[in-house]
Amino acid sequence: MKLSVGFSTEYKQMRLGNNILTQAIYDFDDIVNGAVDGRQLFDASFGVFGTFNDRTFVGLSFANLISARLDDIVTSSEESTFLNHYVIFAGHRFDFNNNAISLEPSLMIRQIRDAPFQADVNLKLGFLNDRVLGGISYRS
Repeated sequence: MKLSVGFSTEYKQMRLGNNILTQAIYDFDDIVNGAVDGRQLFDASFGVFGTFNDRTFVGLSFANLISARLDDIVTSSEESTFLNHYVIFAGHRFDFNNNAISLEPSLMIRQIRDAPFQADVNLKLGFLNDRVLGGISYRS
């Protein structure tokens, strides 16, 4: 069994250009003014991936664990994002004819906040010891 673990942090600073305030179509708006002042975000992500017998693989990742605002701009979407973004991935590799042909089905399940649940069903086929590969995927 092989196991890999990852952790990342992220800092973003976003700002809307001052020239937006001089546009003829601009109408005073608190959100736009706040974006001109800038927005700072801090976030963290975590993931784990494992392989068993070099044939079966499983992965799990969580993005946007923190997603904390580091400024004082108040918006209507201040709800918690903890565990709202996750991806689960699993598959297995089958070899036939002394490894000359391989078949690898896999499944990926994804949930992202404010988006519909998604599942991907994948099938990868290899020929000539994986020198020629082809695949097909379906996303719900």
